[in-house]
Amino acid sequence: MKVLNALKIIQDISSQQWGLITSAQATAKGIDRMALSRLEKNGYLERLRKGVYRVSAAPSTKFEDIYAAWLSFEPSQLSYMRSKAPDTDVIVSGVTASYVWGIGELIPEPITFTAPTRKQLRDKNIKATKRQLQKHETTIVHGLPITTLERTIADLVADGVDLSLVANVVRDAQRIKELDSNELIEYLKPYAKRAGLQQNDGTALFNFLIYSGENYVR
Repeated sequence: MKVLNALKIIQDISSQQWGLITSAQATAKGIDRMALSRLEKNGYLERLRKGVYRVSAAPSTKFEDIYAAWLSFEPSQLSYMRSKAPDTDVIVSGVTASYVWGIGELIPEPITFTAPTRKQLRDKNIKATKRQLQKHETTIVHGLPITTLERTIADLVADGVDLSLVANVVRDAQRIKELDSNELIEYLKPYAKRAGLQQNDGTALFNFLIYSGENYVR
């Protein structure tokens, strides 16, 4: 395939997914790996991770590493097709979800996902937890399938993130929308005893997070 034709195909695909393209997507359009390697060598592409490239002319973005990691789970599928059914896909979750939502000050490391099936990972910078999320627990933010604010907060508690930091996440989340307190309380019940409260007292844990621990007793 001629270089100009290959570049046009790459541009068409990457323009729909944050300036990124996977080698599997390119191969499906007749661009072999050797051609991709030449384009990378000549500066047209920049490899972000194995099998995922950014078009060099496209600007780097804040969530670039997260986009690249997410694409790598289903490299042959286009992002817009996957986003049509987020609850059946790999979902951004935990600290990474809080980062994409823009709530709290947690570092998104490792890049954290929830998946309905077990994923074999060789990259220590990516974590995928097997769990089937319900449709109402997922949404789309910045083009990525992601856990809702309530589910994100509960997952941070479940993952053992310091509760004072989670309280900051909650405070920021409330600026985005009014949280569903009943849903969040239900999510928090299993973690109340771990936090030094009465077993299954999700209300007390919810109040701690809302009021930044002013009346919290360990």
